Amino acid sequence: SAGQQCGFLFGAEKAGLTNDHIALADAIVSAPVNPEFASLNLAQSVLLVAYEWLKQGGAGGLGRKTAFDGPAREGLQMQQTRPATRAELTGFFEHLERELDASGFLRPPEKRPVMVRNIRNLFHRTGATEQEVRTLRGIVSSLVKGRRDRESRQK
Repeated sequence: SAGQQCGFLFGAEKAGLTNDHIALADAIVSAPVNPEFASLNLAQSVLLVAYEWLKQGGAGGLGRKTAFDGPAREGLQMQQTRPATRAELTGFFEHLERELDASGFLRPPEKRPVMVRNIRNLFHRTGATEQEVRTLRGIVSSLVKGRRDRESRQK
């Protein structure tokens, strides 16, 4: 989004990116290639992304859509909400994961890392705004409060 910093992460030629690295991405860039020669080496990939980036005028050409990018979310644009920062998303993830652990959702323990990665990937794809992250945190807090209130009434 305009005014936001952006970076591209490229993986090693032999193995690409790990699932953990991919989970940190806000967006995934892919290029249409000939299926018979579907592999690009690292230099080709960097060149292609840099070329497309510059051709589109920098930040406006690649990356995720946000509330500032189009009429689909015009109501949010009018409220001047901004894309959530990495720190805001991380805070939400930690809050959600802490409560999911407390509720027993992230079980069995050996499946927890994959479940957490799937949940984070889901929310990364939304391109959430800071207001949406605050709303999600409020939802988690409300659910926890409701559960605690019910538990205290049962005692």
